[in-house]
Amino acid sequence: MKTRRWNVASVFLAFAIFIFTVVGLGFPYTVKYVVTSVKEQEMEEHLRVLAAELAHSFELRDTRGAGFYLADGDLMCGDINVRLDGALMDDLRALTDVHFAVFNAGKRVSTTITSKSGTRYEAAFEIDIWNQYGSQGETYFTTDGVINEKPFWGYYYPIQSGQGFPLGMVYAGVEASKMEAAIEKTVRPFRIFGNIICAVSLVLLAVGAYYVLRSQRTVLKFMRMFDKGDFSEQVPKWLLESKSEYGEIGRHLVSMRDSLDGRVQKDTLTGLFNRRAAMYTLKKYFVEANTPGGETFCFAIGDIDFFKKVNDTYGHNCGDEVLKKVSQILSDNMKEFGFAARWGGEEFILVFRGKLPQAMRQLEYILASVRSAVVEYDDYQVKVTMTFGIIQYHAPNNLDYVISAADKLLYKGKENGRNQIVS
Repeated sequence: MKTRRWNVASVFLAFAIFIFTVVGLGFPYTVKYVVTSVKEQEMEEHLRVLAAELAHSFELRDTRGAGFYLADGDLMCGDINVRLDGALMDDLRALTDVHFAVFNAGKRVSTTITSKSGTRYEAAFEIDIWNQYGSQGETYFTTDGVINEKPFWGYYYPIQSGQGFPLGMVYAGVEASKMEAAIEKTVRPFRIFGNIICAVSLVLLAVGAYYVLRSQRTVLKFMRMFDKGDFSEQVPKWLLESKSEYGEIGRHLVSMRDSLDGRVQKDTLTGLFNRRAAMYTLKKYFVEANTPGGETFCFAIGDIDFFKKVNDTYGHNCGDEVLKKVSQILSDNMKEFGFAARWGGEEFILVFRGKLPQAMRQLEYILASVRSAVVEYDDYQVKVTMTFGIIQYHAPNNLDYVISAADKLLYKGKENGRNQIVS
C-alpha cells in the first residue's frame, strides 16, 4: 500500500516538475528565442538600409582614369589621397540612434562611436571582414561584434566606385545592451504570463494532489479497518458525494461494508450483533470508561426462560420466530441507550451507556415489553419471559470480571424463579 501511495505522489511530483520546466522555464525561453530571431531580422534589415544609404553617398568616379589603389593603408586615386567625408554620419546618428563608421580599404576613417573620454573612437579596421566581404563587394551582419569594449550588433556594407572598384565599407551598429533591453521588454509580458500560468497550474495540481492523496488515504484507512474486522469506520460524506473514481470506490466500499456487516457482524437469524462484534464494541465502551472524563457503562446478560420447552412444544421454527420477536424488542429499545447482541442460543447481552439506575429503568421497560409480546405461529399464540443479570462497570475491574459477574447474577435470577432482573 505504501508503495502505491508513493507512486501516486511521484506522478504528481513529475507533473509539477514538467509544468515548471515547460511552462515556467521552457515557454519564456522559447519566446525569447523567437523574439531574438525576429529582432535580429528586423535590425539586420534596418541597419542594411541605413548602411546602404550612407555607402551610396560615398560612391566615387575615377574621372581621370588614374585608378584607385592602397598606399600605406590610405586610399589613393592617382596621386590624390581619397578621404571619405563622414559628416553625414552625425546627422543619421541623431535621427536613428544608430552608430556609424566609415572605412577605406585599410582603416577606419571616421565614426560616431566615442571612447570613454568622449573623443571619437579610432582603431584599426577589422581587416578580416574587409578581406572576406568588403573586397568582394559583399555585405556582412554580426551580433557578436565588440567595439570600444562594448558588444554591438552591426552591419557592414561595401563602398564601391562608379566603376565597381571596392573603396571601403560603411558600418551601422547598435549596442547589444540596447537590443537586449528591447528583447527583454518584449519578452517580459510573456514571462509574467508564463509564471502566472505556471503558478495557477501548480496550485491546481497541488489541490488535485491533496484531494487524490486525501481520498486515497481515507480509502486505505477504511480498507485496513476491514482487514481487522472493524466495520465501525465511516467513509466521510465529502468522499461519498464526490463524482471522482475515489468517490465511486468509497460508495462501493460502503456497500461492501454493509453487506459484510450483515454477514460478519450480524447474527443471520436475529439481525443483532453476533458475539464477535459485541465483544469488539464492548471493548470500545471499556476503553472510553477508562479514559479521563469518559462515560461508564452497564453490562446485562439474559436469556429466554424455558426456551427449550418452546422448541420441544411448538418446534424449532416457532423457536426461531420467538428469537426474532425478542431480538426486535431488544433492538428497538436499545437504540438510544447502547446496543444489543445475541450472545449465543437464546442468550442475549445488553450494554447501556451510563450508570446503573438509568440502565435498570430501561431494562425493566424492556422486560415488560417482552412479557407482553405475543408470537403467533400457526394456530398458537406463544408468550415468553426473560431473566437478566446486570452490573455497572467500575475500575479497575476488567471485562472478564464484568461478564462473569453479570452471568452469576443471571443464574441467581434463574434459581430464584426467573422472569426478573438481578443487579
